[in-house]
Amino acid sequence: MITYRLIPTCLGILLLFGGRVSGQWQDWTNANQTHRWNDPENWSTKQIPTAETDGVALNVLPGPQISKTAAAVKGFVNIGATCDSQLIISQGGSLQVETAVALGCADKVKGMLVMQEGSSLTVDQVYVGIGAKDFGGKGHVVLEGGTINCTYFAIARGGDLRAEGSLLLKGGTLHCWDFSMSRDCIIPPRADIWDGKIVQSRNDVKRVKDWVHSKWIVAYGGKGKVIVEFDTAEHPGCTVIHAEKKTSEQSSNGTISPHIIALATSLFGQTIEFSGGPNQHITATHRRRREAQFPQWVRVQ
Repeated sequence: MITYRLIPTCLGILLLFGGRVSGQWQDWTNANQTHRWNDPENWSTKQIPTAETDGVALNVLPGPQISKTAAAVKGFVNIGATCDSQLIISQGGSLQVETAVALGCADKVKGMLVMQEGSSLTVDQVYVGIGAKDFGGKGHVVLEGGTINCTYFAIARGGDLRAEGSLLLKGGTLHCWDFSMSRDCIIPPRADIWDGKIVQSRNDVKRVKDWVHSKWIVAYGGKGKVIVEFDTAEHPGCTVIHAEKKTSEQSSNGTISPHIIALATSLFGQTIEFSGGPNQHITATHRRRREAQFPQWVRVQ
């Protein structure tokens, strides 16, 4: 169950992401090439992570997919801890993490989370892009649907000078107590809201409107209008951030939309292929990475 409070020791917790603490950690290998989270042969320990697993590190492309199963990790899930990786939670899939999920945890390393309709993530803290004065990771969260329930959701944190982070809400809902966007980053954080919404369990209207004014939060790729409300009938006592209704590209039949393919391809500098059907998964054909630095945001018209 999520406790709605700020964690005063966030910095100390984040220091754990750079290395291994004592306890049981598992690395994603995709050795069996099934791309499935619940395939034990795809993990370094030949065991599927459980609610007793202290941490999981995803450092291989393609990353895992959680589909039609309930996954759990006790402590941490690092997406792109030392090398580029991604996690897909598809229809009927869920992930529960006791402490934190972090994306892009090392210099120039990219981590991506894609959530589809009917998926869920329950976690205390989410960090999208980790950085400092001398390094910066790149984190990107894409919601085509589904729900994220957390206490603290940060697109980069205060002091993460070189971190890059973005959130694309094509659908679904982000529920949190605190939604944060760091003003310290060289490249400003970005949130693009389409048919999804952010629901904060407190009054944060003034700060959110400042972000909208700064164009850190946009709607429909900058072509729509961001709506910020407080204490609505559906969400009493909450700040709700959503977009003015407009025709948008929607996924159908559980397939991944073309804009997600374009985003993932640009993000990892690789050709990304998606296979359809109930056991949909992502595969990557590796090629030489682009020498040009990945831009702060991929806008797909």
